[in-house]
Amino acid sequence: MPVQPLPSAWADLSLSALQYLIYRPASNANLTVTLPAGKFSVTWFDINSGREVPAEPVRNVGSQYGFISPVDGDAVLYLNANSH
Repeated sequence: MPVQPLPSAWADLSLSALQYLIYRPASNANLTVTLPAGKFSVTWFDINSGREVPAEPVRNVGSQYGFISPVDGDAVLYLNANSH
């Protein structure tokens, strides 16, 4: 499901033009996000355990980008263009 400004199935908190927090419920393993062009650091947070799971940075050309969560339960995806 693509994440646009605020889809009903997702809670999307845009911290700035270059930082994003996106809630991913356990029922959806895949997450597609529409991002501006740039390089983003990627961190997943396991909501149940509080565990932080860093992932490889991604480079986007200004389109949709697909993510697969390494967390089995509910998770939050944090994308930051300010730290690469």
